[in-house]
Amino acid sequence: MITKENKITELETIANELRKMIVTISYKTKGHHIGSALSCIDILVTLYFYKLKIDPNNLTNKIKDWFMLSKGHAALALYATLAKRGFFEESFLEQQYLKNGGVFGGHPDTMPDFGIEISSGSLGHGLSIGAGVALTAKKDENKKRAFVLLGDGECNEGMIWEAVMFASHHQLDNLIAIVDFNNLQGLGYVKDIMNISPLVNKFSSFGWDTQEINGNNIKEIMDSLDKTTLQKGKPSLIVANTVKGKGAIGLEGKLESHYEILSEDKYHKILRFLDSIG
Repeated sequence: MITKENKITELETIANELRKMIVTISYKTKGHHIGSALSCIDILVTLYFYKLKIDPNNLTNKIKDWFMLSKGHAALALYATLAKRGFFEESFLEQQYLKNGGVFGGHPDTMPDFGIEISSGSLGHGLSIGAGVALTAKKDENKKRAFVLLGDGECNEGMIWEAVMFASHHQLDNLIAIVDFNNLQGLGYVKDIMNISPLVNKFSSFGWDTQEINGNNIKEIMDSLDKTTLQKGKPSLIVANTVKGKGAIGLEGKLESHYEILSEDKYHKILRFLDSIG
């Protein structure tokens, strides 16, 4: 029997492996947005290896859960997770990421055969799309749930708040929004550009069930996802406080992790650190 403690250890191991994959592919392709990918990888691992009702071998299942990476600039984290989950080979990702004519771009394109339900990149649209999916499922009496991963800076967008009101009005308790709250966006600190805190209070005032957790702690993510099914008639928000660039020693919590291309020295330093922790 697999205990919860064993599952936590398993997911922590997978998350560390995927951090290595993200760092390595970013270094080889001279890709950006490593910080955004590393801050949310624990969330994606917990979703795909613990919570989401999905099967890479049965993509036409009409009651499978639906996931959207609304913060599309963290695409490499999603690609790495999907590869590890068995939607495609890891070697295929390495061959196709950021290549001329390649399948995997810097932001996700709709590719259902690879587990990517919808395109994203232009910030602010994901929650509205997720609300539409959730409402449709409700009307069809379909048990699927819609999960949307948002960025904290993305919550500056007005369309987010239209979706917040819409979801509450329609009592979409099959909609789960997770905010990767790493405190940084493209040009600075979220609190300096447009302060959105306290986010849980704002969502609560619109009728959402809310939680706030450490988004780099697998156990807390698991526990919070388990609680999202308990409030009938309310959509769920999880504010996941994370560290931008988590695991990238020297870049953790720094704005540079949003755009910096890894040098050979930084790459090997980060990889040695990740190897040292498992």
